[in-house]
Amino acid sequence: RWTLDAAAFFDYMLGGKGLAIDIEVLAKDWEKKFGHVARSLVVSYLRRNPGAVLELPPEHDTSKPWPSPRSWETAARLLAAVMSLGERKESDLAHLAVAGCVGDGQAESFMSWLIAINLPDPEELLKDAEKALKKLPKRHDQRGVTLEAVAVAACQDHPDKIKRWETAWAIVGPVFIKENDVGMPAAKYLAKNIVPGAKRPPETKQVIEILKKAGLLPS
Repeated sequence: RWTLDAAAFFDYMLGGKGLAIDIEVLAKDWEKKFGHVARSLVVSYLRRNPGAVLELPPEHDTSKPWPSPRSWETAARLLAAVMSLGERKESDLAHLAVAGCVGDGQAESFMSWLIAINLPDPEELLKDAEKALKKLPKRHDQRGVTLEAVAVAACQDHPDKIKRWETAWAIVGPVFIKENDVGMPAAKYLAKNIVPGAKRPPETKQVIEILKKAGLLPS
């Protein structure tokens, strides 16, 4: 983002002083703070739309943006940058950023999906597991995406990482036990990212055993 004084630009063009543009710089920790959320949203969308991971354009029209693993990764990074500016993840600015990476078609589909799921903030859920379980969406797809966001957020570097990981298990575990398909991605992520020193909730062992039997974790 930047602001520009039109009169100053006119003066500069006619030989005046150098043009100064006030550019809003992203906070130093923008990617660390918002990157995991943006990436989990992109992955959740693509997991439900695997055909969108790669859509090769026609040979005669390769100059426009198109979906690929690389462009989706860039889209996630730009989405995180937009969120760090205080914009909603469903904002017009976010739409433009994603469209510039993967094209208008997939951007429209992705943004429509974001608006439809209307997820609760994973950071708020990690504050209290008991309250979080009551706030989880009722729709299976929304609940699954929310759990994934919680798991990813809990595994990021944080002063209270141990507590957050334990809280995430307290949220993901009960759902996984009742609805394996809904909680599987989040449980698998937590099981693969065990935090040293953390106390494993009772359901952790059961979840890990189920994942091992399913061949989703090494024995």
